[in-house]
Amino acid sequence: MLCRFLHAPTRKWLELEAKMWWHRIERSMKYCSIIGAHFVMMPVSFVWVYEDLSVYTDSYFRFACSPKCMDADSEWILSICIAMVCPGILIARKIAEKVGLKLAGILAAIISNAVTLAFAWTVKISVAGTIVLLGVIMGLMQGVTCVVVLRYVLGWAPDKVPLFVGTTSSFTTLASLVHKEIIRAIVNPEHFQPDALMDSRTLFSQQKVLERVPKAIIVYAAITGCFQFVGFLLLAPQPKPPEVSSGERENSNSSSEDGSVDLDDKSSRKPLKNPHTPGQRYGHEGYGSNGVIKWTLSQTADKPIDASSTLSLTKEKCTTPIEKDNQQKSVKPSEALKTPVFYVVSMFGMVTMFGISLKIHYYKHTELVYLNHKHYLTLVGILNPLVASATRVLLGWALTKHYIKVKDAIVFTLAVNSVLSACWYVMQLTNTGLYMFLVLTLALIQNLLNMILLLTTLHVFGPACLSINFGLVLLSCTLVGVLSPLVIASLTNLIGWIWLFGSASILSLSVLVLAVITDFSPQSSSP
Repeated sequence: MLCRFLHAPTRKWLELEAKMWWHRIERSMKYCSIIGAHFVMMPVSFVWVYEDLSVYTDSYFRFACSPKCMDADSEWILSICIAMVCPGILIARKIAEKVGLKLAGILAAIISNAVTLAFAWTVKISVAGTIVLLGVIMGLMQGVTCVVVLRYVLGWAPDKVPLFVGTTSSFTTLASLVHKEIIRAIVNPEHFQPDALMDSRTLFSQQKVLERVPKAIIVYAAITGCFQFVGFLLLAPQPKPPEVSSGERENSNSSSEDGSVDLDDKSSRKPLKNPHTPGQRYGHEGYGSNGVIKWTLSQTADKPIDASSTLSLTKEKCTTPIEKDNQQKSVKPSEALKTPVFYVVSMFGMVTMFGISLKIHYYKHTELVYLNHKHYLTLVGILNPLVASATRVLLGWALTKHYIKVKDAIVFTLAVNSVLSACWYVMQLTNTGLYMFLVLTLALIQNLLNMILLLTTLHVFGPACLSINFGLVLLSCTLVGVLSPLVIASLTNLIGWIWLFGSASILSLSVLVLAVITDFSPQSSSP
């Protein structure tokens, strides 16, 4: 109101200052939200932490648990947790539709941390109860958390999604190194060595070590809970831009013949109308004749837009206010299932997961039988997360800068996986250092699996139905991950390790040929 009594130059100066301050606030909210997204992902570190924690929990199950404790096999905890991430991703959309995106993440965080705290109790009484908590429930909540974090990254930094997908996943991997050291310092400060051999596993039977296991679990739950609490405080909804005056709206409507706005023309840039109120907002129309992205005004429904309004979750159909790719429409799951690229990506996931299962089941066996290096597994446990984190960030940066494409990443991964799988059995007999190189290189390649699958799904099928399409793609990996422990032992006895790794190499080579001849360009939705 006061602006009406000011001179025109003063009024324009105040409006410019207000827009500059609004831009600064929005930029600060963006940085805080991206940092918060990293913190919210903290429970995903459990997959890495449990590799070391399982030694202590299995020891507790054997030597400190109740007589009826061993009612299941603890080897299933991690496998089921990883498998349940896929259903968690699929149900995340429904939960977000009911309660909102941020509240869905908060509920997942509360349940995840409650499950970890309950683990300190179930470890004393039941393996089966622990499998239900850490396998089923924890896996589901991790899937929901991943979708919530991805939606915020897509909303705040749509032009740097590959980079921030890499950094968020790497943050939890690196954090697991700190968690492992904290757990080790609590449970085993005296550096006792395992003194019991059970089913080819070395376990701790010292009471001083065992009685500290529940305390270490509680401390781990407290750390992840604190990080998530700070993360949700930092997460901010999409900001409300300043109002557009009627005169400015008329000018924006007449800025071009087709009603679009050239973003490279400073004179045509107008502030957006508040998207949280009824009226008009800008929607993406495609590229103009000069290759410049153009935006047009379209009517919005008389209802508020969710915190991640750039990628709102709607029941009716898979659409987004802003489609980043040129003329790309987000593909519905029913349409994605009809495309050849969907099945090629799924087969890529299956053969890579098969190689991961072989590595997990065999490299520890190799260290015990063929290698004489007592610190080998410890060294691999330290270097593996470091290599995985660095590789994810590097891949995200390269994709963001358009130095490579998702197809290049898939082809390179399959090629390396095929060569190293063929050489696995020979390398283990040659040299410890060479075998270390093989294990770490495979880790470097295979730890990119989920990231490549996610970014490929986003690139090919669009963002609006991302959680469902990604869940369907990931389903093939989940099936292989669950079935592999059941069949690998039988296949080993039937054909031996040499032919088992040879089959992994042949499968990777076959999918590599399919990937080379498949078109990975963005798919268009049928009208």
